[in-house]
Amino acid sequence: MDMQHGQSSPGEQGNPQAIEAVARGVQYLEDEDGDRAIECFTEAIRLCPEFISAFFARACAFDDRGDFDLAVADCTEVIRLAPDHFRAYRLRGGIYQKTGKWAQAERDFAKARRIEARQQ
Repeated sequence: MDMQHGQSSPGEQGNPQAIEAVARGVQYLEDEDGDRAIECFTEAIRLCPEFISAFFARACAFDDRGDFDLAVADCTEVIRLAPDHFRAYRLRGGIYQKTGKWAQAERDFAKARRIEARQQ
């Protein structure tokens, strides 16, 4: 899972506990323990409510687990915090596609393409 996005929220830089919680969560994801990963990402969000990476990582974990509504909610929060986060649009578009929401999927994929092209 690629969670790099080039953006960070102001608080996450100065919150080592939140950063550590995300690192633990990523390790749990690599170990295929999605439930514990989600707990870690949730802890990071509790410690730093605008932690973009934690929301995106949790969205990925929810998607992996098939909790699409929760994944969409976290993607939407990432987009609220970082409107140019093309990976959040791409992930949310993929979830919409999996759930048969074709118009929303195409809208998100198009937005992701525009943002990504602008950032290159």
